[in-house]
Amino acid sequence: MPTCSGAGDCAAGPLVCTAEDGTATVAPTIIADFAGGVSSDGRSPYIQGTDGVTYSVVVTVATVSFGKSSKSVKHPRTYSVNLNNPVPGGGGVPLGTITDGSDINIETQWYRVGDARQNLHDIPVGQTVTAAQIDVTFHINGRFHILQMGPQPYGHCHSAATAVFGSGTSSGTIYRASATKWVIDVPDGSVGRLFDLYNTDQFAVDKGLYYTRLHYEIGN
Repeated sequence: MPTCSGAGDCAAGPLVCTAEDGTATVAPTIIADFAGGVSSDGRSPYIQGTDGVTYSVVVTVATVSFGKSSKSVKHPRTYSVNLNNPVPGGGGVPLGTITDGSDINIETQWYRVGDARQNLHDIPVGQTVTAAQIDVTFHINGRFHILQMGPQPYGHCHSAATAVFGSGTSSGTIYRASATKWVIDVPDGSVGRLFDLYNTDQFAVDKGLYYTRLHYEIGN
């Protein structure tokens, strides 16, 4: 069975999605702090190319991504995810608060037409839309995991079938605050589904539902 180490190599097969528009905005990311959800590391905004941040960009995804741990990165950035609040009857168990910063990401997609992911630049300024997929990835005991919100399956852009689906989860929103700023929000009381992706998304293991909260902004 295949294994993977993180966001960079856990896809099952080659990428099959396309994008109608490649317009991109590279800008700082700010992650809000929520005791019952996702929190930043308490430092300054996450800046692409600094302290292990590989991407902080809005294009067909709004993402802040970290590269694999390296001794050359002296002050690596992290974020934390509280997994102490499983939904009763949802299959999860309390797992503590996970802090990570190696080969992980927070990523939001708007929607797709066929295999074409729609660029978030097409959201009119001042409008709020529903996100089809919001993903927060991290490692638990060295195994790659994802907390997914929204109905669109993680792995939908990969050639092999995915076992990662968003049933029973909440959908977050994307608000375009200006020409160069997007705000992603998953409000208090929302639900994400946790998956163990150690054997890639094709062989994901469903670990149950968790209450969560997420708010991050990319832009100036």
